[in-house]
This record gives sequence, C-alpha cells and structure tokens, in this order.
Amino acid sequence: MADGGTRRSWLRRNGLTLALLGAGAAVWFGGKELKRPVEPPPLNPAVPATAYAADGEAVDPLLGDPTASPRLVEFYTDECSACRVMRPTVERLQGEAADDGYELLLINLSERRNEHLAARFQLRGVPTFALLGADGAETGRFEGVVGIRPLRRAAASLADPR
Repeated sequence: MADGGTRRSWLRRNGLTLALLGAGAAVWFGGKELKRPVEPPPLNPAVPATAYAADGEAVDPLLGDPTASPRLVEFYTDECSACRVMRPTVERLQGEAADDGYELLLINLSERRNEHLAARFQLRGVPTFALLGADGAETGRFEGVVGIRPLRRAAASLADPR
C-alpha cells in the first residue's frame, strides 16, 4: 500500500476518522442522559405573562405566578422539526404528570397570542422546557432535544424538592 511514497497501515490512515466517529457516538448516545437543566436567564417583567396553552385556553394562574403544583412548560413552534421529534416524549410525560405531582403545559409560540413569551422568558430556541416551581419561579430549563429520563428527573425534583 503506497500512500504518497510511504507505506502506511489502514489503521494509521483512518485512525483520526475512527477516533472522531467514536467521540461523536459517545456524545450522541451517552450525552443524552447527562443533560442537566441550564440556569435560566432573568424574566423580562416588561412583557405580559398571559399565555395560551395548546388547547387554546388561557393559562391560569399566569406563568410566573404561584400555583398549587409545579409546572414543566414546553415552548414549541409548529415549524420546528426538533419539536416534532420531542412530541412522543411529551405525550408520555403528559400521561405521567398528574400522577407525579406536576403540571405539564404546552405553549405554542407559533400562535400569535403567545409570541410575546419568547421575549418574557428570553428563549434562545425551541423546544425549550422551563421548570417552574410552585412559587412560580423558573428553576432551570432544557433547550433542544432532550431524553425522557432527564425530563422525568427534573419534573420529579420539582414535585418533591427535598
């Protein structure tokens, strides 16, 4: 095997490619479960807190106000492919939410009545999952595609904040 006048083994020629593929696989498969909520930016109080859920009903109490139970809020848009990827996960969480002691709200930012919430919560992208405690304060958030385990752990810590 002559390669540019020198003999090099297949492994030596392709070692960097294999290392990069291995690192990418570790991040893709292992990193999904290592995701932790990020620190939320401060709320923009100049923007109204009125929100409308996916079913068209106004959210009461307002986002950021104290509630009877903590909330996991998904901000999404209709055009977002990552949001469509997350839909089965969100549907599974919807079935578990009441039993686990938290409320799951779906807020469609494509809806004109909800566009202002991107500014209020300083959203950088969708989907974004905001963790709101019973006091209404945002304690953390996930941005982008997230596995169901980190979302379950975060929701469980909201419902049982020991």
